[in-house]
Amino acid sequence: SIQAHAGGAPCRHFATRQQLLQRLRQAKADEMQAQQQRAPSGLLQDRRFWLLMAGGVAACGWAYSLLGGYSVTERVFLDIDVDGARAGRVVVGVHGSAVPRAGVNFTELASHVRGYGYRGCAFYDVVPRFAVVGGDVTKNDGTGGAAALGPSFAKEKSPLKHARGTVSMIADDDSAVRSQFFICCAMAPSLDGQMVPFGTVLEGMDVVDRLSCLPADEATRRPLSPAVIADCGVLEGGGRGASVEGLLDSALGWLLASGGGGGRT
Repeated sequence: SIQAHAGGAPCRHFATRQQLLQRLRQAKADEMQAQQQRAPSGLLQDRRFWLLMAGGVAACGWAYSLLGGYSVTERVFLDIDVDGARAGRVVVGVHGSAVPRAGVNFTELASHVRGYGYRGCAFYDVVPRFAVVGGDVTKNDGTGGAAALGPSFAKEKSPLKHARGTVSMIADDDSAVRSQFFICCAMAPSLDGQMVPFGTVLEGMDVVDRLSCLPADEATRRPLSPAVIADCGVLEGGGRGASVEGLLDSALGWLLASGGGGGRT
């Protein structure tokens, strides 16, 4: 029947059905191997391109932050526990020269110089791959909060933008800023001018990404497993900038978000 379908062309005979199946499996395996051998070349070229682009953007961003007055004035660490186990450390670079009041407010709340602050505060709202929200020092659910500069202070104009790794103070509807803050996992240009971005994640963006994807209550978006700032403070040598890895991560995140439409707005 095969010969008839081929128009009378000679057909190779297999002694058994098992031999035919074996040959077909071998042909499929050879095809898959050939595809795997061809794939790395294109993938490697693509990765090189994006790494070069990310490196260029990171270098430009770093230079701009220094020349444009957005240098890091303080480095604040947040040690985060999830369900009682250490999840990792996030280091925030505060751009105090660009946003002085918000920078001082965050730094003093992290160092507890007023007798209260972020230690023990929960991240009470997580949005997968978009943002994590925390810092309510009075009620721990987003309805309270108290600034280090007083109960609250007026929203400060910031020249910074909401991108991946941006740390921003929440401004209420009456433009009052207290202690609540959020960390962006993606670009959020719709928040520019509404909130008060003042810092950048220098280390630990992978920790923030994991926090954003924690299982959460569908109604409140509060993580089912408590995510808490177990310890926090100001690191010595606060003027040092971001690590190369942190800059590349932020730059690559910016490229992917802007190129692939990855940000929630």
